[in-house]
Amino acid sequence: MLDIGWIPCILFITGIIKSIFCKISLSEKIILITIILHCLFDFDLQFTSMFFVLILFLNFQSGKEIIINKNKLVIIAQAAIVGIVSIYFAIALGFSYFGNIKIADAMYHFNTENTILLLLSADDIQSQVIIADDILSQNEFVHIAYSAKVQYAYFQGDFENLIKMKHKIFEIAPFSYNEYEEYSQMLVQGIYLYQRNDDNSSANICKQELIDTRNRLHNIKDKLSSLGKKIKEQPQTKLSDDMEKYINSLEIL
Repeated sequence: MLDIGWIPCILFITGIIKSIFCKISLSEKIILITIILHCLFDFDLQFTSMFFVLILFLNFQSGKEIIINKNKLVIIAQAAIVGIVSIYFAIALGFSYFGNIKIADAMYHFNTENTILLLLSADDIQSQVIIADDILSQNEFVHIAYSAKVQYAYFQGDFENLIKMKHKIFEIAPFSYNEYEEYSQMLVQGIYLYQRNDDNSSANICKQELIDTRNRLHNIKDKLSSLGKKIKEQPQTKLSDDMEKYINSLEIL
């Protein structure tokens, strides 16, 4: 379903269920059911050979015959259009696969995965922000794009936007530990700069954000489902020891 979408997935499952209850031999049903049951525990269909084995035991004997009464030229024209479009996108994806990101993006601009690669390969922060805005206009849930905007806001000294973007990142990628670590370092720098400029109000905002970020990270396991809590590799819930001590000192003050 993740690979091809829910509509073809439903059609695929429907075809399998119909085959199980149709007039195929008992041995074919046993093999078909065995493959399906095993697919619930392993990724069998990632192997093309297993996919073809599954197809061999589907029901092809019954069904309704549909005759398409169309002019051969129309069918050829339709097939040619589908072929040309398929080849076009195959070339675009091929350029992306072999590292020609800019050409791939020019040919197929709505490929978010490719645009992210373009963002990561950008040389300067201005270009990164432009690409990040482009990504977010298509998909507002790509946290890497927000990270680029965070960097830009940090270099501009715009902590208001920095805080806003980081909150968005924590909302859509709550288990990304590096984002918490990076944010805490930025806030410490913000506290220092604002205190040096006698802007205690802004410094206090950064202090409170730092405390809230520490608490948010400590409580991150609350977002885990009951199954998530059983996974061996659990999310990191503490900042570095030095950062934790620094935040504790802020609470004392």
